[in-house]
Amino acid sequence: MQRVKTILGLLVIAGLFAVVVPVHRDMRALTKTYPGDYQAYFIPSSGYMKVMSLGYRNFWADLLYLWTLQYYDYYNMKVRYTYLHHTFEVITDLDPKFREAYIMGALFAFINKDWKLLYQMEDKGIEKNPKDYIIPYDAGCYALFSEKNYTRAIHYFRIALRRNPDQPFLKDLLANAYRYRGDLKTSLNYWQEMYKQYKGQDNYKANYYKMAAARHIWKIRNELNEQQIKAALEAYHKKYGRNPQTLADLVGAGFMDAIPQDPAGNPYSYDSWTGKVTCTSQFNIKAAFGQW
Repeated sequence: MQRVKTILGLLVIAGLFAVVVPVHRDMRALTKTYPGDYQAYFIPSSGYMKVMSLGYRNFWADLLYLWTLQYYDYYNMKVRYTYLHHTFEVITDLDPKFREAYIMGALFAFINKDWKLLYQMEDKGIEKNPKDYIIPYDAGCYALFSEKNYTRAIHYFRIALRRNPDQPFLKDLLANAYRYRGDLKTSLNYWQEMYKQYKGQDNYKANYYKMAAARHIWKIRNELNEQQIKAALEAYHKKYGRNPQTLADLVGAGFMDAIPQDPAGNPYSYDSWTGKVTCTSQFNIKAAFGQW
């Protein structure tokens, strides 16, 4: 029995040695690529970490995550994001369902406005978590509010909305992204869908989204009308070299079939000297919904 234990012990030692030697070799090769002052830092690659975790991958992912939160700002800025990328790659390879790791990694990347790294992390989370809507929502918010990349925001919000079509705030964000990109008609369609969804309901949530939808519908319809009138005014000026005396002249000259009224049903104000078109009406929440 003692001999068997000795043999087993030697086999375990040999096995550990077989693992440690290539790990050490890989560590030395990678750390040589780091600046001299920071070669002490190293987290092995995902492949080695999966073996070294002995089946406790989620535990090691959690441990590395907590370590990163504590020591993220310890390293010099010029190497910090190299470490950041590698560390969060390992964490999310060990636990691909670790939503908070993708979101926190993106937050760290955002601090440096490293959009490429930020979306690389979020995209991995989206791929590894095909039913999760929070990660694409998080990426869409960065694109919409910080990067001001509205096409990218639309891409992420569409993914989030497909995954959770019952969340009205996703449709709200998507409609706004379309509006900021200049696609007013698509934005209007989303707001109209939202209004129709909650029409006839009387509760806090329904009233909030009905009010938001009605306000945006009013504004976008006004913007579309003003765009149409201004385009006709430009065409009139290009042909005649002057502004028309009245908006009705645009119809008489064949540039419009009819002059639209503003969303409140009133005519637009027009200054023939400057060519400026103004909506003098304002959205009236009490007229739209009464007194709550």
